[in-house]
Amino acid sequence: MSRPVVLTLFLTHQCNLRCTYCYVHEKRNETMPEEIGRKAIDLAVPLVKNRLQISFFGGEPLIEWDLLKAFHAYGVERTSERGIKTVFALTTNGMLLDKERLEFLRENDVRVGFSIDGNEAAQDATRPKAGGSSSYKRTMERLRLALEHLPDLQTISVIDPSNVQHLADSVQELLDAGCKRITLNPNWGGDWEDEAVRDVWEQQYEAISNLYIERFRAKKPVRISFIEDKVITRLKSGYASCDQCDFGRLDFAVSTSGKIYPCERQVGSDGEAEAHMVIGDVDKGFDRKAQRKIHHAIKQVPEECKRCALADRCANWCPCANLELTGDMGKPGGLLCFHEQLSVKWADHAASTLYAEENPAFMMRFYS
Repeated sequence: MSRPVVLTLFLTHQCNLRCTYCYVHEKRNETMPEEIGRKAIDLAVPLVKNRLQISFFGGEPLIEWDLLKAFHAYGVERTSERGIKTVFALTTNGMLLDKERLEFLRENDVRVGFSIDGNEAAQDATRPKAGGSSSYKRTMERLRLALEHLPDLQTISVIDPSNVQHLADSVQELLDAGCKRITLNPNWGGDWEDEAVRDVWEQQYEAISNLYIERFRAKKPVRISFIEDKVITRLKSGYASCDQCDFGRLDFAVSTSGKIYPCERQVGSDGEAEAHMVIGDVDKGFDRKAQRKIHHAIKQVPEECKRCALADRCANWCPCANLELTGDMGKPGGLLCFHEQLSVKWADHAASTLYAEENPAFMMRFYS
């Protein structure tokens, strides 16, 4: 089956939070003109052989709710006339969700990624409001409301040195709130040099692995990203090409100015500092020379990784993580190596335990 095309529309640079690790550095009151969004969709549609995903991103995309709906309608129009299967997705901090918006998202089957770092201590450490006050109470209220309408929504939590000690408690709180799909993303740009902080990270992953086991034993199975991902790589003997992003080819992001980037993480402030990552614009299309230059820099498996027993199960292929850690898209850093070994260790602990017990929910999910 052909790979899907993934188009991310960067609706705005504005946001109502000031997350400490945000890679959208400058919070400008800048919105994507409707013409640019339409051109971006027009650019993506001819590339589709199998499926198109249109994702809404920012800043905080719900600030531009009417624009989001307009692009959704245009996407449906352009793809339905060509018989293209289309998926819509939204990444949001949830602060602006209400019943009307949630009904729209549910009725139109928009996949929602709800960003929340966890319990009050974790959220306050990294995700304050624009004015500096706590976003925790409002975020949890909106999360509970969202789960009433979208019980299978995905939560996205960023692991940072300032909140890692709260990680397991945060996962527990999300589970208690009714979340079933939890994604944990490391902040690769954080200061993880302190060995004691890394030790805490391992303790937290061990605790989360045990939480995962407990949920399956209680017949309340959940999905926790680092565990599920690594269990699948064990069963498949590594990552398949379809598990990896197609950085800058079939996966790409369009900024408010109409520039095309290989990933939404590379948009940044959409200025001179990011110019080397631009691979075209919606008026002229893709710059093939810029695309080739980027992909020439992405190696398959780094030489230093080939001797590792976990090479096939490691995300050493991720250009964004590598850029953050080493400045080289094809060269993973030591922190990624640490994290991948940690993930495999505690994912295998959970999987081995549940397999040995022949847990019905676990066997159904992975061996059905």
